[in-house]
Amino acid sequence: MKITDRYKKMALKAEEIQRRWDGRYCSWVWVPHRNWTGLKQNAHEMSDNCVWLPTQEELQELAMSEGHFDFSLVTLFSSFARNFEHKFSSINELWLAFVMVMVYDKMWNDETEEWEEV
Repeated sequence: MKITDRYKKMALKAEEIQRRWDGRYCSWVWVPHRNWTGLKQNAHEMSDNCVWLPTQEELQELAMSEGHFDFSLVTLFSSFARNFEHKFSSINELWLAFVMVMVYDKMWNDETEEWEEV
């Protein structure tokens, strides 16, 4: 998984997404105060201040749980990607932005480094 610094910031600021994380093991996490990124292996490891870095699959699951189905999800993502791929440097950034727009009506602003309502 390509984890960019921007993706870490986007995930950190996506409070709605962070609230959905169940703390499961084998999830990608970032621990800002340790500047550590990796897989959370067990309950005791990095239990404080973890930022969940959802994978593309986890983001798709989240979107589908909100009523977007497989085929329509791919169609909608394809349209979104054509319009916004120039703004992002990884597929993870693009999928996170897509889910935030579709589920929470928010778009990433690079200047403020915040999610803003659209």
